[in-house]
Amino acid sequence: MKKPTITQPAGIGKFKKILLHGPSGAGKTRFASTFPSAIIFDIEGGTMSIDKDRKVAVVAKEEINLSNLMEYVDWLATPEAAQFETVVIDSLTYLQTMFLNEKLPTVADPRQAYGQWQQYLTTLMKKLFDLQKNVIFICRSKMGEDIEGAEKLFPELAPSAFSVVPALVDFALVITSETTGLGLKATTKQYAYSQHPKYWTKTRALTEAKFEPNYEGFQGAVK
Repeated sequence: MKKPTITQPAGIGKFKKILLHGPSGAGKTRFASTFPSAIIFDIEGGTMSIDKDRKVAVVAKEEINLSNLMEYVDWLATPEAAQFETVVIDSLTYLQTMFLNEKLPTVADPRQAYGQWQQYLTTLMKKLFDLQKNVIFICRSKMGEDIEGAEKLFPELAPSAFSVVPALVDFALVITSETTGLGLKATTKQYAYSQHPKYWTKTRALTEAKFEPNYEGFQGAVK
Protein backbone atom coordinates (compact mmCIF):
# COMPACT_ATOMS: atom_id res chain seq x y z
CA MET A 1 0.00 0.00 0.00
CA LYS A 2 1.45 3.38 -1.05
CA LYS A 3 1.27 6.22 1.47
CA PRO A 4 0.70 9.82 0.24
CA THR A 5 3.30 12.50 0.76
CA ILE A 6 2.07 14.87 3.47
CA THR A 7 2.88 18.59 3.14
CA GLN A 8 1.75 21.93 4.56
CA PRO A 9 -0.92 24.08 2.81
CA ALA A 10 0.58 25.77 -0.23
CA GLY A 11 -0.36 29.42 0.37
CA ILE A 12 -0.02 32.18 -2.20
CA GLY A 13 3.15 32.00 -4.25
CA LYS A 14 5.66 34.72 -5.11
CA PHE A 15 3.94 35.52 -8.40
CA LYS A 16 0.32 36.66 -8.24
CA LYS A 17 -2.52 35.92 -10.67
CA ILE A 18 -4.99 38.82 -10.61
CA LEU A 19 -8.32 39.66 -12.19
CA LEU A 20 -8.60 43.46 -12.17
CA HIS A 21 -11.80 45.21 -13.19
CA GLY A 22 -13.55 48.54 -12.83
CA PRO A 23 -15.35 51.26 -14.81
CA SER A 24 -13.74 52.89 -17.84
CA GLY A 25 -11.17 55.47 -16.78
CA ALA A 26 -10.85 54.11 -13.23
CA GLY A 27 -7.08 53.59 -13.58
CA LYS A 28 -6.86 49.83 -14.19
CA THR A 29 -4.03 50.03 -16.71
CA ARG A 30 -2.16 52.56 -14.59
CA PHE A 31 -2.41 50.24 -11.58
CA ALA A 32 -1.15 47.25 -13.58
CA SER A 33 1.76 49.32 -14.91
CA THR A 34 3.11 49.80 -11.37
CA PHE A 35 3.91 46.08 -11.03
CA PRO A 36 7.56 45.07 -11.50
CA SER A 37 8.99 44.84 -15.05
CA ALA A 38 5.60 44.79 -16.75
CA ILE A 39 4.84 43.96 -20.37
CA ILE A 40 1.35 45.03 -21.42
CA PHE A 41 -0.53 43.47 -24.31
CA ASP A 42 -2.49 46.58 -25.25
CA ILE A 43 -5.38 44.85 -27.01
CA GLU A 44 -7.74 47.73 -26.30
CA GLY A 45 -5.34 50.61 -26.97
CA GLY A 46 -5.50 52.08 -23.47
CA THR A 47 -1.92 52.66 -22.39
CA MET A 48 -1.94 56.45 -22.83
CA SER A 49 -2.61 56.91 -19.11
CA ILE A 50 0.62 55.20 -18.03
CA ASP A 51 3.22 57.38 -16.34
CA LYS A 52 5.86 57.83 -19.04
CA ASP A 53 8.62 57.65 -16.42
CA ARG A 54 7.79 54.03 -15.78
CA LYS A 55 9.79 51.50 -17.77
CA VAL A 56 6.87 49.52 -19.15
CA ALA A 57 7.02 47.44 -22.34
CA VAL A 58 3.93 47.60 -24.57
CA VAL A 59 2.81 45.35 -27.40
CA ALA A 60 0.54 47.60 -29.49
CA LYS A 61 -2.96 46.50 -30.50
CA GLU A 62 -1.94 46.55 -34.19
CA GLU A 63 0.53 43.74 -33.40
CA ILE A 64 -2.02 41.45 -31.72
CA ASN A 65 -4.45 38.94 -33.17
CA LEU A 66 -6.03 35.75 -31.83
CA SER A 67 -3.31 33.51 -33.25
CA ASN A 68 -0.15 35.41 -32.46
CA LEU A 69 -1.23 36.24 -28.90
CA MET A 70 -0.72 32.55 -28.11
CA GLU A 71 2.69 32.67 -29.79
CA TYR A 72 3.66 35.76 -27.80
CA VAL A 73 2.77 33.98 -24.56
CA ASP A 74 4.94 31.02 -25.61
CA TRP A 75 7.78 33.51 -26.23
CA LEU A 76 7.38 34.85 -22.69
CA ALA A 77 8.48 31.42 -21.42
CA THR A 78 11.85 31.71 -23.21
CA PRO A 79 15.09 33.14 -21.76
CA GLU A 80 14.75 36.08 -24.18
CA ALA A 81 11.79 37.34 -22.14
CA ALA A 82 13.25 36.66 -18.70
CA GLN A 83 13.41 40.37 -17.87
CA PHE A 84 9.62 40.60 -17.64
CA GLU A 85 8.17 39.82 -14.21
CA THR A 86 4.59 40.88 -14.93
CA VAL A 87 2.31 40.13 -17.90
CA VAL A 88 -0.81 42.26 -18.39
CA ILE A 89 -3.69 41.35 -20.73
CA ASP A 90 -5.48 44.67 -21.39
CA SER A 91 -8.26 43.96 -21.76
CA LEU A 92 -9.91 40.56 -21.53
CA THR A 93 -13.25 42.19 -22.33
CA TYR A 94 -11.87 43.55 -25.61
CA LEU A 95 -10.19 40.21 -26.45
CA GLN A 96 -13.56 38.54 -25.94
CA THR A 97 -15.20 41.01 -28.35
CA MET A 98 -12.44 40.42 -30.90
CA PHE A 99 -12.87 36.65 -30.66
CA LEU A 100 -16.67 36.64 -30.91
CA ASN A 101 -16.72 39.15 -33.79
CA GLU A 102 -14.48 36.77 -35.73
CA LYS A 103 -16.19 33.49 -34.79
CA LEU A 104 -19.92 34.30 -34.58
CA PRO A 105 -20.38 34.79 -38.36
CA THR A 106 -18.78 31.38 -39.02
CA VAL A 107 -21.10 29.19 -36.90
CA ALA A 108 -24.76 28.20 -37.18
CA ASP A 109 -25.38 28.29 -33.44
CA PRO A 110 -23.95 31.18 -31.33
CA ARG A 111 -23.37 28.73 -28.50
CA GLN A 112 -20.62 27.17 -30.59
CA ALA A 113 -18.72 30.48 -30.72
CA TYR A 114 -19.06 30.96 -26.96
CA GLY A 115 -17.85 27.41 -26.40
CA GLN A 116 -14.84 28.08 -28.63
CA TRP A 117 -14.14 31.26 -26.68
CA GLN A 118 -14.14 29.28 -23.44
CA GLN A 119 -11.67 26.77 -24.93
CA TYR A 120 -9.40 29.53 -26.27
CA LEU A 121 -9.43 31.36 -22.95
CA THR A 122 -8.74 28.19 -20.97
CA THR A 123 -5.70 27.45 -23.16
CA LEU A 124 -4.46 31.04 -22.90
CA MET A 125 -4.80 31.07 -19.11
CA LYS A 126 -2.96 27.76 -18.73
CA LYS A 127 -0.05 29.09 -20.78
CA LEU A 128 0.03 32.31 -18.73
CA PHE A 129 -0.30 30.55 -15.38
CA ASP A 130 2.60 28.24 -16.24
CA LEU A 131 4.87 31.29 -16.47
CA GLN A 132 6.91 32.23 -13.43
CA LYS A 133 5.55 35.78 -13.58
CA ASN A 134 2.76 37.94 -12.18
CA VAL A 135 -0.26 37.84 -14.51
CA ILE A 136 -2.95 40.54 -14.55
CA PHE A 137 -6.18 40.21 -16.53
CA ILE A 138 -7.90 43.58 -16.94
CA CYS A 139 -11.67 43.72 -17.55
CA ARG A 140 -14.27 46.43 -17.81
CA SER A 141 -17.03 46.26 -15.18
CA LYS A 142 -20.79 46.05 -15.28
CA MET A 143 -23.35 46.40 -12.49
CA GLY A 144 -25.09 43.32 -11.15
CA GLU A 145 -26.61 41.85 -8.01
CA ASP A 146 -24.81 39.51 -5.64
CA ILE A 147 -26.49 36.56 -3.89
CA GLU A 148 -27.85 38.91 -1.23
CA GLY A 149 -29.44 41.26 -3.77
CA ALA A 150 -26.92 44.08 -3.31
CA GLU A 151 -25.64 45.93 -6.39
CA LYS A 152 -21.96 45.35 -7.10
CA LEU A 153 -19.48 45.68 -9.93
CA PHE A 154 -18.80 42.47 -11.84
CA PRO A 155 -16.34 41.73 -14.69
CA GLU A 156 -17.87 42.34 -18.11
CA LEU A 157 -17.39 38.80 -19.39
CA ALA A 158 -19.61 36.26 -21.13
CA PRO A 159 -20.84 33.43 -18.87
CA SER A 160 -18.49 31.02 -20.66
CA ALA A 161 -15.51 33.18 -19.65
CA PHE A 162 -16.92 34.10 -16.26
CA SER A 163 -16.94 30.40 -15.38
CA VAL A 164 -13.21 30.15 -16.15
CA VAL A 165 -11.37 33.28 -15.03
CA PRO A 166 -12.58 34.25 -11.53
CA ALA A 167 -12.33 30.69 -10.24
CA LEU A 168 -8.63 30.43 -11.10
CA VAL A 169 -7.03 33.70 -10.05
CA ASP A 170 -5.46 34.41 -6.65
CA PHE A 171 -7.06 37.85 -6.31
CA ALA A 172 -10.15 39.51 -7.78
CA LEU A 173 -9.64 43.26 -7.43
CA VAL A 174 -11.86 46.22 -8.25
CA ILE A 175 -10.65 49.77 -8.90
CA THR A 176 -13.13 52.57 -8.40
CA SER A 177 -13.27 56.12 -7.06
CA GLU A 178 -14.77 57.87 -4.04
CA THR A 179 -15.80 61.53 -3.91
CA THR A 180 -15.90 63.45 -0.66
CA GLY A 181 -17.04 67.02 -0.05
CA LEU A 182 -19.30 69.23 -2.13
CA GLY A 183 -18.85 71.78 -4.90
CA LEU A 184 -15.40 73.32 -5.19
CA LYS A 185 -14.29 71.42 -2.10
CA ALA A 186 -15.13 68.05 -3.59
CA THR A 187 -12.19 65.67 -4.04
CA THR A 188 -12.13 62.34 -5.82
CA LYS A 189 -9.75 59.58 -4.82
CA GLN A 190 -9.18 56.27 -6.54
CA TYR A 191 -8.78 53.11 -4.53
CA ALA A 192 -8.74 49.34 -4.98
CA TYR A 193 -10.49 46.65 -3.00
CA SER A 194 -11.07 42.91 -3.04
CA GLN A 195 -14.54 41.47 -3.52
CA HIS A 196 -15.43 38.79 -1.03
CA PRO A 197 -15.25 35.34 -2.66
CA LYS A 198 -18.64 34.17 -1.41
CA TYR A 199 -20.31 36.40 -3.99
CA TRP A 200 -18.96 35.03 -7.24
CA THR A 201 -15.51 33.49 -7.20
CA LYS A 202 -13.15 31.05 -5.56
CA THR A 203 -10.60 33.80 -5.11
CA ARG A 204 -7.65 32.29 -3.27
CA ALA A 205 -6.77 35.28 -1.12
CA LEU A 206 -8.17 38.49 0.33
CA THR A 207 -6.74 41.94 0.93
CA GLU A 208 -7.55 44.79 3.26
CA ALA A 209 -10.84 46.57 2.58
CA LYS A 210 -9.28 49.46 0.62
CA PHE A 211 -5.78 50.26 -0.53
CA GLU A 212 -3.89 52.61 -2.82
CA PRO A 213 -4.17 51.40 -6.45
CA ASN A 214 -0.49 50.67 -7.02
CA TYR A 215 1.90 47.77 -6.47
CA GLU A 216 3.12 49.05 -3.10
CA GLY A 217 -0.45 49.47 -1.86
CA PHE A 218 -1.32 45.97 -3.06
CA GLN A 219 1.70 44.39 -1.38
CA GLY A 220 0.88 46.13 1.87
CA ALA A 221 -2.74 45.01 1.76
CA VAL A 222 -2.22 41.32 1.04
CA LYS A 223 -3.16 39.19 4.04
